[in-house]
Amino acid sequence: MARLPNRKGQALKFFTNGKRADDRYALFEQVGRIVKQTDVAARRAQASTARRAVSFSRAEVLQNFNVRSAQLSGRYRVVQTGSSIRLFASERRISLIAFGGRWAGKNSPGATAEIERGSRVTYTGSFVRTIQGNRAIRVRASRGAKRVHRGPVTMLYGPSPRDMITGARTDPETRNPTGRYAGDVGDKIIRRLVVFHVSELRRLYALADARG
Repeated sequence: MARLPNRKGQALKFFTNGKRADDRYALFEQVGRIVKQTDVAARRAQASTARRAVSFSRAEVLQNFNVRSAQLSGRYRVVQTGSSIRLFASERRISLIAFGGRWAGKNSPGATAEIERGSRVTYTGSFVRTIQGNRAIRVRASRGAKRVHRGPVTMLYGPSPRDMITGARTDPETRNPTGRYAGDVGDKIIRRLVVFHVSELRRLYALADARG
């Protein structure tokens, strides 16, 4: 069985089948053959569904979040465990500028970004600066309610690939929880997996039945 990654990175878990019959029930040969064919079909359907899990997840994330596909490359991993499919996602947050970050200059109230599609937000006091070749939206350190002039700068971050599925929203600067993102991406992924899995089961059952 494949070694599971860190459980904290688990974004969702999808069950593909329940209990299955085995030899201790002393089934008749014909019934036993049907059960075996059903079991093989179920395992093949699970494998097919697992192969689609990452592409379905990326598609739903890209539909709801204003981030480029390249930012999600290699950030999702699928592990099959028994009768379930587990999707693990990177917990490393993505730079805020990757979410359509813009800055109109010193006379603007701050840089803007569009994390959720259709919802552009201004981050007051922030600006775009390249430091050591890394272009990012940043803010200066604050003292009370005011930013320190020429003080140290902090890079702002958007959600991680896992956050975009679970819906966990955090502050771009402090990383403190601030609520949830709209869209229910995790639920949408599950629904797509259910539809595909049921369709694949029907196709494979029909094929097994035709072969006898």
